[in-house]
This record gives sequence, structure tokens and C-alpha cells, in this order.
Amino acid sequence: MMIHRKTAARLVKAFRSGSSLPVLIETDEGELFVIKWHNTGEGAIECISDWIWLNLASCLAVPVPAAEIILIPTELAEQAVDGELKELMVKSAGLNLGIRYFDSARPWRAEDWPQTLVSTRERIFLFDLLILNIDRTERNPNMLMNHHELLCIDFSASVQVRMAASGRSISEDSCLVWLRQHPFYSQTMSYTTFQDAAASAAEMIPSVIAALPDGWLSEFGDPEQTRAGLRRHLNDLLTDPTAVIHRRLEKLVNIPYESVEMLRRRVKQNSRQFQEKYGLNRMRSEPRKQSGE
Repeated sequence: MMIHRKTAARLVKAFRSGSSLPVLIETDEGELFVIKWHNTGEGAIECISDWIWLNLASCLAVPVPAAEIILIPTELAEQAVDGELKELMVKSAGLNLGIRYFDSARPWRAEDWPQTLVSTRERIFLFDLLILNIDRTERNPNMLMNHHELLCIDFSASVQVRMAASGRSISEDSCLVWLRQHPFYSQTMSYTTFQDAAASAAEMIPSVIAALPDGWLSEFGDPEQTRAGLRRHLNDLLTDPTAVIHRRLEKLVNIPYESVEMLRRRVKQNSRQFQEKYGLNRMRSEPRKQSGE
């Protein structure tokens, strides 16, 4: 694949949803993209994850908008009226993630279920299961309808990429609890075609990873070492995806359904009990003793 470096020429508008302040820009070629900043929210990991999966998803027949890496010139911030946005644009000047914008697109709703093919629902769920995308729920589906076309957006919560970039291990079971909330989950699914499709996706891994800007990767240390870790982790994941999916589906059958609200309350309660048991709040409030005290 080619490494795209489009340049933003005009700030069209800002979206006041969430804390990361995404914006709509027009490139010097007249194309419209929604910009996700590399220097807000959880940092560059969101851009890294979205870039990887938006590029690989199409190999697995998962419908997604096109992604590009967009250069945001520092002077573009002068077009922002809001002071907070202007500061953010200066801070995040450089290479950011751009996602193709569709003026006619709207959020996917439960009423769209009948016109969403079973095969499409299965592919979307199985893809999210494979990459451990824990942020597609009934309450927050992260899908768009562009006329009659379904598009999946926002893969920034993929735990597989977070583990690969950071080198840390995260419990698979804790992720599956959230995937049980997926709007397309079903106990009976066909996933045999994933194996051949994954081979095509694996062929794209080197070029997709090579396109990641050093500035995004430096958050995790040496960019080349992080690239190597991402390539290794993703190749391992796509070597035998059906085995991974089969194992996780078997686990999901035994996980009871909880609403997102119930699950969040339980996670919060468990966190509070853990802190009380191990005295983390007290430890954080006590000043660290200096050597020799």
C-alpha cells in the first residue's frame, strides 16, 4: 500500500462530542476527513489502533471508511475561533489520523437491524472479537449508515494493539465481558472463511505498520522496536484466527449478559474493594519517604 501524506488546507468545523475535539477538515485536494488527534485523549495509541484496523478490516470484508494520514500545518490553527481548539491544534500539529467523511452518514440505530445482513453482522462481531475491540456495545455501537451502507468506525479500544504496542499482557477474560455487550453477538456463528481472508490481511501488515509515523510510536520507546513488536503480535494473531475465535466464543457462552450500566457499576465496585483491601488510596495520599529519613 502507498504511504499517504495528504495535507489539510481548511478547517471546516469542530465536533463538540467527547473530550478529544475531533474536527472536519478539507485537504488541498478538496477531500473531507474527520481528524483524530495524536496528542489528545489516550494519546497516539488511539490513532495507531484505528490506522491498523481500518486498513486491515477490508481484507476481512468488514465495512469501514477509508483512513489516511493527514498533515495538519501549525498555521491551520489560526482558522479556529475557539481558544481551546486553537491550543489543541497547535499542540497536535503534524501527522494525525484522517477518516473519510460522509455528509449523508448518520449513527446506526437498532431500527437498522433488519436491513443489516446476517453475514455482515457476523463478520463485524468476529472481527471485534479477534482484535478484542471492547467499545462496540448496544449503547455505543460506533457504526454509521451512509444511505444503505453500514460502516464501522472507532477501533481505538482494540486491546490486541494496546498489548502489542506496550508489551503488556491484559486478561482476555476481562475483555470478553465487554464483548458480551456487542450488538451483533450470537451463540451460533460461522467463521470458517476467516482463515483465508486473514492470509490476505497478514500480507498487508508490513506496509500498514511501516506507514505509522515515528511521532505516534515514540510514546512507547524506540519506534522501530515498537513496529517490530506490532508486526510480530499481529502476525501471530492472524496465523490461526479461527482457533482464537473458537476459544473466545466458547468462553463467551458461559458469560452472563449484563447491561453496560450494570457492568460499569460492578467494575467500579470491584476497583473500590481492591483499593480498600490493598490500601491504594492511603498509599497514594502518603508522601513518599526520601532515603535517609
